[in-house]
Parts: sequence; structure tokens; C-alpha cells
Amino acid sequence: MSLVSFRFFALTGVAVLVYYLLPLKYRWTAILASSLFFYYSLGSSALIPVICISVFSYIMGLVIEKSDESRKRKTLISIAVIVLLSILALVKLSGHFSTLSQYIIVPTGISYFSLSIIAYLLDVYWKKEKAERSPLRFLTFVLYFPKILQGPISRHKLLGEQLKEGKRFDWEQLCFGMQLVLWGLFKKIVIADRLSIAVSNVYSQLDTYREHGVVLAAAMIFSALQLYMDFSGYTDMAVGISQMFGIELEQNFNHPFFAESAAGFWQRWHMTLSGWFKDYLFLPVSRTEAVKKLSKKAGNRFGAAARKKTMMICSTAVVWIATGLWHGTGINYIVWGIYWGSLMIISQLAEGLFTKMKTALSIKEEAALWKLFRMFRTFLIFVFGKMISAQENMKNVAIILKSLFTKLHPGDVKMIAGLGMYGYDFAIVALGLILVLIVSVIQEKGVCIREQTAKWYAVPRWLFYCLAVTVILLIGLYGKGYDTSTFAYQFF
Repeated sequence: MSLVSFRFFALTGVAVLVYYLLPLKYRWTAILASSLFFYYSLGSSALIPVICISVFSYIMGLVIEKSDESRKRKTLISIAVIVLLSILALVKLSGHFSTLSQYIIVPTGISYFSLSIIAYLLDVYWKKEKAERSPLRFLTFVLYFPKILQGPISRHKLLGEQLKEGKRFDWEQLCFGMQLVLWGLFKKIVIADRLSIAVSNVYSQLDTYREHGVVLAAAMIFSALQLYMDFSGYTDMAVGISQMFGIELEQNFNHPFFAESAAGFWQRWHMTLSGWFKDYLFLPVSRTEAVKKLSKKAGNRFGAAARKKTMMICSTAVVWIATGLWHGTGINYIVWGIYWGSLMIISQLAEGLFTKMKTALSIKEEAALWKLFRMFRTFLIFVFGKMISAQENMKNVAIILKSLFTKLHPGDVKMIAGLGMYGYDFAIVALGLILVLIVSVIQEKGVCIREQTAKWYAVPRWLFYCLAVTVILLIGLYGKGYDTSTFAYQFF
């Protein structure tokens, strides 16, 4: 079942209706039933391994909580994390071995719910929360259908409690949720799916376009914009559907293209993934004996600053290699992780040098042009990183880089119009991106557009809603001839 289908929206509508018809303490059962049905519709065979993983994790949570002996608790959490990571690694590596892939059932969304489960078990181990007593409620948390495909990577402490307690009907929250779903749908099927046509045409025919650096540069920019519209569009839909149930999900995007640095970008992009790696990998790695000893040696020899920097370098390197492997097991993903990790480390190490350079050049931090330059630079950093992860191998990356530096012919600009999009498609994408930019600027200033529209009189407000639905239905790419069934990160 596609998230961009009438069947999915019918399921959501029925789920919301049944949810509010049930008594408060049983409302979570409507979500469980809907989640089971939705996941079954994605592939019935994948439901069994997800249930098995959930049962294993549920039992381990209870056993870890009840254990008082420190060594035993450490052994139990180690076993649980190793088992979950081994399953995830097996699934990801199976794609590289044709014989192995025949016998492996790949549960959709495993990269997301695995991290959520590991976070839950570690929080129980660290005594930050109590283990879930109900196996069905725990399964509801794991399979929660709005976020199962692409996150956000929810923490049990937030989502689990909301599912358990149930939510009272709130008309305003229901309307806000539907608005956010429409906004996400607009970004997905009006903008992202159009851009994906051009990107696919170029990257699938790299030999054809290797002599045209301008076309490849355009494809790189389109690819970056397409990913953001697709991924943030899905997140908006997930958060919006949750809001219709009265449930609050974690924020996953906060206008990342307004970021002025690589570190700032990852504080705004896929925020639940960044937060997960910070809490469950960066901080634990920095506290390991090996890192402490290495940092202490550096501190004794070069001073306190070297001690802190050594700890930062070690933890950052581990986090970004792990982040690359989480995204994929190909060499390009490892290079992608090293790319971002290196940028993070260099920016930290050279911070003092950059400050001196800005002082020498009399650059004012708050100057508008300086801010715009930093945003543009960060966007280009992201574009380049996205190009690395989008290729099947590093040979293709080398081809694109060579073309960008040696095959830039201004006359090739006209070829961009022949990448599968017609003139009106480019116009729609351009207008859509301008609208997203305007909305983002308004939101960045702290204005909630949904709250503002809620103050309108009923007639103009509902006319606006009807107009939004009509626009999406008229210019969105869906139906026969279009593949809107998959999102960029759906099979991670």
C-alpha cells in the first residue's frame, strides 16, 4: 500500500474515526490494528520477522530491568544490542550476495525501528525509563504506521507513553494534522516526483551525459532538492497523521538549507538520527576507556585543548563511519560518512583559524551577505555529499567530478530542458520551490502559519483548504504511469 494512495488515506481516516470512538484506555488498539494491516499490506512475509524482533526486544527489556547485578545487566544489554545490530547488518549485506538475498526477508523500515528499539533498551539499561509491561503496546510502538517507513526515529519515552494514555478528541489538532499532511503531499508529488524524473534520466545514462558537466551539475542540485522535498514531505505527513490522533512526534527537519555550517546543517536535517547518534554512540564512545586513555596522553603532551580535541576526533570519526554504514554498505556510503566526518572534524580544529581570518578581513557575523554566503556554501556541501551517496560506485563519482571540472560548456544549458520534464513541469517546480522558500522564511521567523489560518473566518478558510486539495490533485504526479509508491528512504 502506497502512502500516496486513496487506500492509505482511507485507512488513516478509518483509523482516526475508530480511535476516537473507542474508550480512552483502549484507543491504542485502533492504532495497533491499523499498523498491523498497513505493514501486512507492504508484504505479509515481512510481518513475522518484525513481530519476532519485537517479542525478543520486549522480553530483553523486562529481563534487563529486573536484573540487579551490574555485570549481568551489562551482558544482557550487550547481547540485545549485538543481536539487533547483527540482524540489521545481515539485511543490509544481503543485497551484495545474490544467494543470500534469496533467503533473507527484508522488513520494511528496519533501519528506523531497530534504532528506536536499541534506544529503548539502552534507556531501560541506564534506568532512564521503565520497561514496557504490555507486549501489544510495545508492538504498537514498533509498528506505529505513520513513521514506520522513514521515521522520525522515535523514543519510546515520548511516543510509547502517548500511545498508552490515549488522546482526547481535539478539532484544532485534527485540522492542523490534515493541513500538514496536505503540505507534505504537495512537496512529495508536486515537486519531488517531478525532480526525480530528471535526476533518474541523468544518473541512469551517465555515459551519455559524461561530456556535459552543466547537465550533471543540474542533476546534482535537482537530486539534493528532490531528496529534501521527498524526505521532509514524508515527515510532514507522518507528523500530520500523528497530530490527527493527538500524538506528537519528534521534529525531524528544521529548514536545513538555512544552516550556515556543516554542523548546523545536521542540527536541522534528519534531527532524530543526529540526536540518536549523539546520545547512543558519540557520548558512550567518548566515555570508553580507550578514548579516555588516548585523550589523556594527548592532554599530557599537548595541553588540555588537545585532550578535548582528541576525544572529539575519535567520537566523531566513529559516529560518521557508523552513519555511513547505516545509510548503506557500499563503498560510496563509507566515503560519504568519511566526507561528512572530515568536515565536522576540520571545522572544529580550524575554528580558531577561521575566527582570526574573519577578524583580519573585518567580516561581520551578522551581515546579511555573509550569512547568505555561508548558507550557499553549506548547500553546496550537501549537494556534493548527496552526489556521492546517489552513485552505485566510486567510478561514477570520479566520472562526474571529471566532467564538472573539464566539461562545463555553457551551451549545454539547453539540454536540461530535455531531461524528461516539460516546460510546465519546470514552471511548477520553480513556483513550488518559491512557495516552500516563502513558507520556510516565515516559519524561521517564528510564525506558525497554521495558527494564523485558524484565525480566518470559516468560509475563506475552508475555501483555501479546498483550493489546496484541488491544486494537488490537478498538478500532482500520481495514478497510472507514475511511481509514487516509494519514498527516498523507504527501504532503509
